[in-house]
Amino acid sequence: AMGWAVPSEIAIREATDLAAFRGSLSLELDQRETLPSGERTRLQLSFGKHWIVHVAVERIGPVDSAAAITRALILQKGWACAHRSLPSGARQVLSLYVPGDLIGYPPASSTSQEAGAYGHNVSTITETEVSEVGLDRLTEALAMAPRLARAMFWDAARANAILEERLISLGRRNARGRTAHFYLELSVRLRSCGQGHASRFRCPLSQDLISDALGLSAEHLNRVLKQLRIAGLLQVRKGWVEFVNRDALVRLADFDSDYLAANTDLAV
Repeated sequence: AMGWAVPSEIAIREATDLAAFRGSLSLELDQRETLPSGERTRLQLSFGKHWIVHVAVERIGPVDSAAAITRALILQKGWACAHRSLPSGARQVLSLYVPGDLIGYPPASSTSQEAGAYGHNVSTITETEVSEVGLDRLTEALAMAPRLARAMFWDAARANAILEERLISLGRRNARGRTAHFYLELSVRLRSCGQGHASRFRCPLSQDLISDALGLSAEHLNRVLKQLRIAGLLQVRKGWVEFVNRDALVRLADFDSDYLAANTDLAV
């Protein structure tokens, strides 16, 4: 079976307390559908190895690029992103992963080699904790657990909706609107996995990474953040994001969180 790896010089250790790393996805899915204990157990039994990756790495992926993809990853702690680089060196950040997110399911291609040629790479942004999940065992669990299947379907639909909103931002929102929308969306996603507050959250993303997600230059993004700060709307400082006037930001971004939060307590 295919394993996952990062460059050998990166400090990694396998987690020994498996139960401690199985909560994030369950918490995420409980936002969509309350899972009976039996279905939660089926989900947890599909988990494989657990790692702690101590530093950010450029790419995580299968050991053998020609091997069939048989596992996905669940991000338990930390941040990661999916990105695609062009021959010119320009990079587009496609997705951000926060705790509870499932990476690589359903697989976009049958082998890692195909994924690298036609798809994207996944990189860690911070120290992370991840779990492998066997695709065959997960598929069997979904067939036997209807509420889990509905929750996973909703999660996949949400991921698609996030991409749609990003496309709308890139095509139709101005720089201030897409920046405001980006941070508001992150706030709701983090609260759904038990992190952050309605008005403030920790954000380890660099301006270079955010600008690659929003289709802006780093210099333009810096000007936009300054404009939002002077307008009394948003403050980004020392790894923290604070919504000074959240309602005004929502209006600026035309933000509606219904596509994110099945739990209406999290909605704007």
